[in-house]
Amino acid sequence: MNNLLIQIKFAWHNLKKKPSFVSSVIITMGLTLGALLCVLTLAYVILFKPLPYPDAERLFRVDSTVNVEQRKPLEGLYSYPGLMGLYQRQDVFSTSAVVINSNDVESSLAHTPAMKVSFAMPEFFPMMGARYAIGRGFEQTEAIDSFNPVTVISYKTWKNEFDLRQDILSQSVTFSGVTYRIIGVLAESFAEPAISYIGYESDAWLTWDYNFRRDLRDNWAALISGYILVGKLQPSISHQQAEQKLSMLLNETWQQNTTSHPHFKNSQTSVTLTSLKDIILSDSQSMIYLLLIGIVGLVVIACANVTNLFMSRTAEKKQQLAIFAALGAKKSHLFTTLFAESLLLMSLSIMLAMGIALGGFELIHRFFTAIFPRVTELSLNGFMLIAAIVIALSLAFIFARISSNMINYRALNTALQSGGKGTQVQVSKRVRQILIVSQVAIATVLILVNTSLFREAAITMTQPLGFNTENSYSLGLSYSGRPRPPAEQVQPIINELINQLAEQPEVQMATQSNPPFNAREDATFTLVGHEDPIVTSANMIGNDYFSLLEQPLLQGREFTKTDLQAKAQVVVINAELAAQISAINPNTEVLNSQIYFGKIPITIIGIVQNAQLPWHKTVQGKFNLPMREGSTGFLIKLHPKQHLSRERIGELLKKIDPKWTVWDYVNLHDLHLQYLFPQIIMASTTGALALLTLLLAAVGLYGILSYSTQMRKTEIATRLAIGAKRNAIFKLMVKDNVGAISLGIILGIIILLGLFIGFSEVLQEYLSYYLILMFAITLAMISIVALGAAYLPLRQYFSKPISTLLRGE
Repeated sequence: MNNLLIQIKFAWHNLKKKPSFVSSVIITMGLTLGALLCVLTLAYVILFKPLPYPDAERLFRVDSTVNVEQRKPLEGLYSYPGLMGLYQRQDVFSTSAVVINSNDVESSLAHTPAMKVSFAMPEFFPMMGARYAIGRGFEQTEAIDSFNPVTVISYKTWKNEFDLRQDILSQSVTFSGVTYRIIGVLAESFAEPAISYIGYESDAWLTWDYNFRRDLRDNWAALISGYILVGKLQPSISHQQAEQKLSMLLNETWQQNTTSHPHFKNSQTSVTLTSLKDIILSDSQSMIYLLLIGIVGLVVIACANVTNLFMSRTAEKKQQLAIFAALGAKKSHLFTTLFAESLLLMSLSIMLAMGIALGGFELIHRFFTAIFPRVTELSLNGFMLIAAIVIALSLAFIFARISSNMINYRALNTALQSGGKGTQVQVSKRVRQILIVSQVAIATVLILVNTSLFREAAITMTQPLGFNTENSYSLGLSYSGRPRPPAEQVQPIINELINQLAEQPEVQMATQSNPPFNAREDATFTLVGHEDPIVTSANMIGNDYFSLLEQPLLQGREFTKTDLQAKAQVVVINAELAAQISAINPNTEVLNSQIYFGKIPITIIGIVQNAQLPWHKTVQGKFNLPMREGSTGFLIKLHPKQHLSRERIGELLKKIDPKWTVWDYVNLHDLHLQYLFPQIIMASTTGALALLTLLLAAVGLYGILSYSTQMRKTEIATRLAIGAKRNAIFKLMVKDNVGAISLGIILGIIILLGLFIGFSEVLQEYLSYYLILMFAITLAMISIVALGAAYLPLRQYFSKPISTLLRGE
């Protein structure tokens, strides 16, 4: 150990004289290893780190499915009484709880912030091992039917809305007219399980009795999504036994209460249990593996580049190594000398890498919370430290071993006697060929994969929507009271607000309507003479909707105020759905024909141009129904370069009825960008990886071919002296390396085939004729890089006099 420390000090003394070499190694390895540590830690947290909940392997979510004869199964839906009966009568869980996620406006704070709220039963927090920064969680005093309006808020809410005030337990919050006394603040370290969807973090937890679905407690026919039943399985009961018992229990009560309902004749219910880990992991596993493969590929290319630098460094040190050998140093001692230098460089690189990884964690916290689960748990941890140490030691050993294998120990004394001339420290042609093959293979894989993914994301980002979002806003309202007034009492308030908005000088147009991105994806209808339902997407819109969004009407008309007031049974469909209907009924004119919702006939009064929503790869059929009375969604179009603030709308609303507040007010263009965010991230990440891969491959190939050229400079000078043309010299260098480059491309293709076989389900959507074009582009990139790397080292020989080259100068 003392000898190694001495060697490290000696290495530091020598490296200070080579700042360009040191900076090249540290920057190259620091950047790539930083990305590797970041992704490795992300993979560990998501895939392998135990969930931070007691007995996490026994925690399950219960999902219901209703199977109705001749209809698509209704998955993930519960009736309120069916859910409560299942919760109260089950005996397969040692503890269980029901949660509903929602959104509401906190009306007691001056700026009335919109918050994510969750209604939960008292058992939920102990089941998740919740800890508290202050106060307590729900207890039996907040059990069902206790009607105790209290809340537990998140640490973020305590910090952002209450400035971490210490008297927080004397404060309260108000949602929908109910004032909840704050009884606790969750610890900052509490990781809310993603049991509904990735990225959801509750701002406040409210007692179950005040949930917004309670009015459905006796309604068996109302099947609603969003109910989340979680439980801790009894140790003596298996997963399959629990599913069977719960299915029988739910189906029994379902049959007893729905047999007379016309929509649920001959229907059955069943449940499936999904482990909490599988729910949280979702479909992130494949994304993590693909990201890891990409980063590892970059690291391998970077290692090949740095290997070339170390070999050149070893060749430079041949005089020093010869002196060591003459003084009695054995080959093992020379290895220790080389290892000390590489260990020092890798230690500095890994320190930079850890800083970059921590910065990567911050970026992931900020931009990827809706893409990857458990990102709040990313931090400097034991796994990251161990991985950093193992990587640094392993790479230091590999680089030292490769460098030491270059040394012809017996020839070192000869080198000393000849003044350092000779070729006893050289990179063999075989090693150079291996480096070329590995870099080209990995570069081929990474560039093709990343350019293909980039293309898919770019297509989605650049495809036209089919309507104009500029200067258009979506507005949603919230009622701060219980119960909410009936629709006929709400509509006059809505009409008055529309009139008030229309009078504002900034406003060009306003209508009662849902935004264009708010579409139900599983709506069904039937055609005359056809029993098979057609599944499509649907939205509820108001008058002037298409005019406001500048979406062209191809035939017929759009809705009028009269249609909305009279609750007319009319519909406007898009051209894609019109084409589908025409294909089924080719002899029927689509406009003014009828479709059926159940037994209700609806007349098609208009056909509108197709719109391409960001989450669909192809145009989908869609129909639009008139906005329901009392619905509190609005679209507002402003004049160009005008701004209407949320506070201004709130003031208008307060004058009409102070119990109504602004829940949501967002620019449609910004909303579109939110939906495109995964594609934006994909394009940015894959584009950067492709460019970085190309850059690293270019640098690596240039280094290897430059070394090869230097080894043959006498031959090059001789050929030039006897009349060889520059093109002939260039072709010679290309010919010598074209085999390795071709082999690298073939190896890359084999790796790609393996990836497509191993990840066929994930990559299936990317298999198309365009992949051939992407492959051609990849080959072109690799070829240009290889030709450039072969030509650039020759320029110094072409620009010097031949006599100078022959003298070895």
